[in-house]
Amino acid sequence: MASKLGLTLIAGAVALATSGMALANDTTAGAGSVGTVFLNIVDSTNNSSFFFDTGDTVSNFPFTGTFSASLSGDANYQAFVAGEGVGDVVTYSIIAGHDAPGTATAYFTAGAAPAANVGNKIAAGESQIGTFLAQINGFSSSTTNSAYVTGGGASDWGTYEPTFNSDFKTTDGASIGNTLSFFSELTNNPSSTLIKGTVSTFTGTWDLTSAGLLTYTNAAAVPLPAPLLLLLSGIGLMGLISRRRPHEGAVDFGASV
Repeated sequence: MASKLGLTLIAGAVALATSGMALANDTTAGAGSVGTVFLNIVDSTNNSSFFFDTGDTVSNFPFTGTFSASLSGDANYQAFVAGEGVGDVVTYSIIAGHDAPGTATAYFTAGAAPAANVGNKIAAGESQIGTFLAQINGFSSSTTNSAYVTGGGASDWGTYEPTFNSDFKTTDGASIGNTLSFFSELTNNPSSTLIKGTVSTFTGTWDLTSAGLLTYTNAAAVPLPAPLLLLLSGIGLMGLISRRRPHEGAVDFGASV
């Protein structure tokens, strides 16, 4: 069950480009291309979706620190939210693909790590991502990094999700406000029906709030500075010595009278 997306304005909103410009997003079609990491929010109740190019590619992963983008000022996002009905089922996904010679990689969000797939399944999933982005790039939009799609069809990632999720044995989306882990599946045998690829799990998680704030937070532990480690170890040692030292005047209640 998904909640209604809010329109709260957040500082640092995505800037709007000249009205009427066509999208200029990267696609994963063609050998050697590195895919753009993109967000797609799907309202499966009214067959609409919102597409957003994060401006980063899979070559930047894994991120260090936090990626953050506010969507609330984006005209296409506002149109998507305005078209929502109360109780509509809305989910979001983060997707990307990389097609290099002799390999294929699909990047996607999911609640749990999927099982490794055979090469042709991974290649098929990566191909679906490329086909979807080619459709999106043909859209006329008031921004160069987003699109509002109505009526479903080939330009709605929701059209591709059932097949994509079936290939990867997972569900790639979640309701707004729920965090998602990020995974990739790589194959060096894109035409094989027998040889399985490699599943990788990134340390960070994605989150999309009802206010339209998209973040990727790296969950990797930050090493403590050496002086702080020495201080903490010293405090721990002192505590251990204090616990083991007999207390003066202590009464041994187990002794015979």
